Amino acid sequence: MESHFEDVKQQILQKVQAAIKVSNPTESFWGNVQAFANAVDWKEPWIIALLVGQVIAFLLVLLNRRNTTFLSVAFGCLGFLIYFGESINRIAAQHWDGFATQNYFDSNGIFYSVVVSGPALVTLFAVLIFYLLGV
Repeated sequence: MESHFEDVKQQILQKVQAAIKVSNPTESFWGNVQAFANAVDWKEPWIIALLVGQVIAFLLVLLNRRNTTFLSVAFGCLGFLIYFGESINRIAAQHWDGFATQNYFDSNGIFYSVVVSGPALVTLFAVLIFYLLGV
């Protein structure tokens, strides 16, 4: 009976490993990061503007860390971008040819998550820290 469970365990393990290889052909995190970075044309004006906007938002939060009204508004705006990210990604996928050279907006929202939601979450985390510290 024990060997039967061992056989089942090995079959499941092999299927999981095969599924991981199929879903992740580069087989490494850094390979995925490099593939993503190489797939994006970082010189497109709208991407530069998006990244500059994220840096400005972070700097404004940093400079206004004692202004709780500003922090509240920034938290709401950035939270809005993250909460409605799926809808924004879907709309951008439909109209990408009006502002981009290629469609970055896949159905999984990877590009939006990395380029918009990721930096916004870092800024939101800074807002949270400033609230908790009462700076």
